[in-house]
Amino acid sequence: MSRFEHDRIRGSLWTKGRTGTVIGAAIILILFIRFSLIRWFLGISVVIGVVMAAAIHWYFEHKPITSPDEGKIVLHLNDDEPPRK
Repeated sequence: MSRFEHDRIRGSLWTKGRTGTVIGAAIILILFIRFSLIRWFLGISVVIGVVMAAAIHWYFEHKPITSPDEGKIVLHLNDDEPPRK
């Protein structure tokens, strides 16, 4: 089997895009309805995810990401040109 035939077969077995999303959502919905333990697992996972997202958002709101060179003071001691104003 050539490489191209393998890609064609693999592409037909694994859905992508909207179809994959719909199939994944359908599987989750079926599991959610059928098993009560999965309801608890998904519920707790969503709560943990929302809390973590809020904590990360709050942290980077109060401590923004800066580049390492932003706070550095350049003295221009070894420069041939005078410092720019």
